[in-house]
Amino acid sequence: MAGDIETARESIAPTGWEVVSPEVFDSLPPGPPSRQRTPKATNGASSHLTVTMAPVPISTAIYTDLHSPAQRSTSRRQGPYSYWTPERTEEEYGNFYLITGDASATALVESNRGDLHHAVNRYPGGFRGLKRKLNVPHADRRYRDEKAKRRRAVVESEAQVDTDLRTVLSEITRNSRGDVQWTLPGNTNVENLYLGISNIRGLFLEQFPTFDELFPRGEDGVILEHKREEAKRFVLDRLGSSKAINSLWGSATNAKVAPYFGGSYIIVIKESFRTWGLEFGIEDSPKLRDSNNAPIVDEDGRVLVPLDFAGRYLWATLEDKPEQLKKAIQIAAKRQVENGVLLTSNSLQQAGEHSLINVITKRYPGGLSALKRELGISTDKLPRGYWNADLVREEAVRFLQREGELTRALLIERGEGRLGDAINRHYPGALTQLKVDIGSQSVKKPNGYWVPERVRQEALKFLQETGYLSHVSLDKFGRWDLIGGINGYPGGMTALKEELGIPHQPRKREVEKSNKEQNGKPVTDFEVQAVFVTLSPEDKHEILASFRLYIRENPHTTMSVMDFIYNSLQREGKI
Repeated sequence: MAGDIETARESIAPTGWEVVSPEVFDSLPPGPPSRQRTPKATNGASSHLTVTMAPVPISTAIYTDLHSPAQRSTSRRQGPYSYWTPERTEEEYGNFYLITGDASATALVESNRGDLHHAVNRYPGGFRGLKRKLNVPHADRRYRDEKAKRRRAVVESEAQVDTDLRTVLSEITRNSRGDVQWTLPGNTNVENLYLGISNIRGLFLEQFPTFDELFPRGEDGVILEHKREEAKRFVLDRLGSSKAINSLWGSATNAKVAPYFGGSYIIVIKESFRTWGLEFGIEDSPKLRDSNNAPIVDEDGRVLVPLDFAGRYLWATLEDKPEQLKKAIQIAAKRQVENGVLLTSNSLQQAGEHSLINVITKRYPGGLSALKRELGISTDKLPRGYWNADLVREEAVRFLQREGELTRALLIERGEGRLGDAINRHYPGALTQLKVDIGSQSVKKPNGYWVPERVRQEALKFLQETGYLSHVSLDKFGRWDLIGGINGYPGGMTALKEELGIPHQPRKREVEKSNKEQNGKPVTDFEVQAVFVTLSPEDKHEILASFRLYIRENPHTTMSVMDFIYNSLQREGKI
């Protein structure tokens, strides 16, 4: 047997490992089978001699297992619990600390001492109790300093993100199959974020090549300040929903493919365009601004309150998070105000927001009054009996003289929601009859009023007063009565403009309809872009310069840049 041990020691001596006696081996825990069943020693060693890795990290120790198979089986059946008595746990843990200088759970795991880690967890009082018993510092200073260094390094790297992002190109990284790559092997999280942002920018400019021409950037890479709001609208019109982004680049909102975006189209937009000077808030998203059927999210795009299958907010998800619940209620209340709903119990119930009024009443500190104060909405109450029909009429006339029109939306926008409520409750016939009584020009005219001659007269008068004649300008000035008259005019707005000698730019749907009748299918924006990108830089610049001039001369036009490009290409016979 001694010869076997010496042979084993000689055979593994070049490795720097150690061979210990069977007595030492017997005192060790059995350990996981995966660490006991290692290749047998060779070079003359006995066939029953097994070289086994020790479950201690003192060095890479090799133990000589001279047990028979039956003995090994018995040792395993005894299990770790029969071995790890409190006394042995104290001894092993103390030795580990003396050797490594680190008594943390992380150090045990990193040193592959899962057996000791498990034993310490079972020790009475766990890690803290054992450390107190052995008088071991709660956290080794050296290890704590290393962790602090790592944390500082992370913070410093994140602090450089905004600066470094300015150097990110707008290039698309593709693999050999032509698919966009959202991560690369060996990249850090920050490097993959840069890669994703570069892909989004490149894909965006590839999809919408006119963006750079319309919104030039300075030497610092930031869009000129006077162009930023218009650029934000351009981006939101095309990417302002998860459906829009998914239809273009679905992988960007896949949390598994691009984890740094978290599966949120909001984060895609905010991160990708931030260093171009475009700061998007939650309120910028059309989905969150215009719809009640959207989850409530915070500034980072994390869902605070999801929806159930019926479209109701699941307020119970924040029952144990009062601050987040308060914030979520404020977001939901702001949406209602933006949608023209007054923050009153009756108005919210009429709007079907029963769950919102319930959570405000039961869970919001101070209830509805406190919520309105924090949102800057007046809560002054008028005495009972204050409103009557005559007073409503007087206030409505003053409002009409001051604002030029009288609509429920404008009343709310100007902070006169109480007057709107009073009109509905205290004036016979409500808002419609009140407009007739005070002579508001936006009321519906009687049947037979809008004969073609009167439509031409009113349209010409409006054109002379404002300089414009379009559905947008009529809507802006509150002339919905004239809009109705023009809609009933033979040939509509197009024929009216021709008779008055006003140039008419065909709208997109008219162009597509005409093209479909001629060629059997409409020309899409993608087809227009495909032709546009083949033009020379001079031709592109000329078309875009003409569009900018057209916008300045016609600020209320509904024509988009793609429609203008289509018309230009059509005139030149390129489409």
